[in-house]
Formats: sequence, structure tokens, C-alpha cells
Amino acid sequence: MGANTVRSGWAALLASAAVLIPMAAIEANAGAFGLREQSTVGQGDAFAGVAAGGALSSMFWNPATMTQTTGFGIEGNGTGILSNVDQHPLAGSTLLPRGFGGAGDTGSPALLFSGYSTWQVSPNLWIGLSTNSPFGLSTSFPDSWAGRNYALGSSLMTYNATPSVALRINEWLSVGLGVQLQYGRADVNLGLTPIPPTHVNLNGSGWGFGLTAGVTVTPGPNTTIGVGWRSGIDQKIDGNLNFGLSEAANTTLNLPDIVSVGIRHRFDDRWTVMGTAEWTNWSRIGTAVVNYGPPPLLGPIALPFQFRDGWFCSRDMFIRDEAGFFVHQGRSDELLKVAGHWVRPGELEEAAALEADVAEAACVPVLDADGLQRLALFVTARGDATQAELAAAAACERALPRFKRPKWIRAIAELPRTATGKVQRFKLREMLEREFSRKD
Repeated sequence: MGANTVRSGWAALLASAAVLIPMAAIEANAGAFGLREQSTVGQGDAFAGVAAGGALSSMFWNPATMTQTTGFGIEGNGTGILSNVDQHPLAGSTLLPRGFGGAGDTGSPALLFSGYSTWQVSPNLWIGLSTNSPFGLSTSFPDSWAGRNYALGSSLMTYNATPSVALRINEWLSVGLGVQLQYGRADVNLGLTPIPPTHVNLNGSGWGFGLTAGVTVTPGPNTTIGVGWRSGIDQKIDGNLNFGLSEAANTTLNLPDIVSVGIRHRFDDRWTVMGTAEWTNWSRIGTAVVNYGPPPLLGPIALPFQFRDGWFCSRDMFIRDEAGFFVHQGRSDELLKVAGHWVRPGELEEAAALEADVAEAACVPVLDADGLQRLALFVTARGDATQAELAAAAACERALPRFKRPKWIRAIAELPRTATGKVQRFKLREMLEREFSRKD
């Protein structure tokens, strides 16, 4: 009986892999090198706390999260990526005086799929498989672009399968380990001479291998902390270099390590706070050198990526609705506690902005005379300022419970903004504080 159970479990796991692997084999190009969109649940949560679990797809970041799924589980995800990138050469660009110019909409759209399956072999042991395209890039430049000698239409695609195992050590500690098997394809085009226009093309494919590892710690029934690691992969590309002649060529892309730390804490039946800090070792990629020949007719060819390491941080709060779904309430540093209740300032802004007399709205916390944190709502008017204040007050009274309504509403000519258009909320707070000081 036990043997039949094991055999059927393996069959189900491999069958799910057979379904999900072709999903990852669709060309997943995007106007970015690292493709974060590996989980639709993660995207809905702004990737907050994703390394601590919350969905089967969390195993992409941390294989130890498989222990959160009982029995057999399967998850498929699909994401459309629509990029729009314009290139504008600056004065001093080498080819600008020779009539070469900018390029519009150089990023290519993508349809990205990923799949996950896991099977609980025993009370404390899980095996799983994930299929992804973790890195991808596709661009399209016209031959008249001033940067043609650095890049023309190029693409990089990766297809990754990661079999994994996870072990629950005890009720509060789980660990996981996986092996990455990655196939990569590259098609890189550069300008060789501008007049007459000639080109050099490198195309090829190859394999790379790496690891994933992770741990989850559950210090209490309402808190989970996860740390996950995806190792760097030395992605081999073997193919041809074409420049009128064709030469066998190869290169290696040193793809980055990724370390993710996530936390999920449930305050009560409605409120959950989640956070993520993630480091990507982009500097590892350095410069990729193309080896070809002999003899090397064009001299050394290098692809100088020279990326800097990157950080991603997400701190978000959610409430659970009556159906059990999580509803995003904003970043944790944007939420305010007023009269013992969590309030998202955006709720007030959204309610007021629906009024015809209100052009824009911004909400900020301000201390009252008793030193308690209260809400102040600033609005800009489409017409009469007094009418805008009355309309905003009526909107908040209709749409929000009493503890979420603003104590002060002020109409101003315009909201103060930074050079990039972000509202300077501290200046709004200072406006009201100056008003209070004059009254005193």
C-alpha cells in the first residue's frame, strides 16, 4: 500500500511537470534582464513577504516554503509584460553629427509563464519542481540609432527547471534545497561600421547550473520569517559569430546571486503586515568576453554590462475580507494608527477625488492639541475652494467610518511637489502647524 502511494505521488508530480515545463518554454522576453514576475500572488502582494511563503510559487525565492502546502499542490502563473522605452542620444554622441538619432519603443512585449508543483512524501518531507524563465531581455533598435555600435536588436532567453526538496525539522523550523538546470539562448546584434552600415551577430545557446536554498522560521503562530538564496549561474553560450564570415564562438554570462528575506505577521483576523528585502548581485556579470577564431579577425569582442548590485524592498499591509482574500492597503510606512485603528490615507484621498468640485487630494497625519495623531485632508478645487472643502467632507462622511474621517480639511491652490512630481506631504503638515501656531 505504501509503495502504491509513493508511485502514484511521483506520477502526479512528473505529470504536473510535463504540463508546466512547456509553459516556461514560450519565449519570455522583456525590456528588463531580471524577470521578477514569477508569481501572480506575489505581484498582488507587491512581493511583500514572498520569501516567507503565502503561495506555492514562493518556492521560487525559498524552497523551504514548500512545507506550508499539505498533500499535493500545483500552481500555474501567467504575466503579460508591456514595456515602452525610448532612447534619446545626448550631445556629444559619436554618431549624432552624422545623422544618426534616437530610437522609440525599443522594448519588446512578453508573455511570461511559470509553474510549480509539490508533493508531501511524508509528514516532514516534501519534493517539488518549479519551471521558470528567470532572466530575459529583448530589444529592437533601428539601424539609424546613434548607439547602433553598442546594441541593435538583441534577445536573451532562459528556461529554468528546479527540482527541490524541503524538510520540516520541527514545528518552527523548515529547510529546503534545489538544483537549477537552466538552458539559455542569445541573439546579439551590434553595428560594425555606420557607413556603409555593417553588422556583427552572435547567436547560440547553452546550459548553466546552480542551486537554491532556504529556511523558514515560525517563532509564533502569527509570524513567519523566510530567507532564500538563488545561486549565481555561469550561463554558457556556444554558437556562431557572423560578420560576413561565420566563426564558431562562445561566451559566458555570469548571472547574479539573489538573496531574499521575507516576513509575514498577522495582527488579527483582518490585518497582516508583510515585508521583503532582496539583494541581487548584478555586479557579478561584469564584462562578457566573446571567444572566437583563430585568428580573431575583429579583435577582442566584449559585452560590457558593468551593472551595479540592486536592492528591492517592499513593506505592505493587507486586510482579509469576508471571503478570505487579502486586500492590499498600502505600504506599512504609509499606514497610520488613529484612535487605535489602522488607516490608509489613500482611502480619504480616493473618496474626496471622486467629487466633481475636487481636483486633487492628499492626506497627512498631524498631532492635535492633546498630542494625538489625527488626519488632515488637503484638496485643490476645480472652482470654488469652500465648495471643494464641503464636497470632500461630505464624500468622507458617506464613504468612511467615523474613525477614518479627517479632523481638518483645507483647500489650497496646489499641492507641493518634488521635481519628479511626488507630493511633499511634510510641507502640508507644516502648513497646518503654522496655522495652529498663529492661533496660539
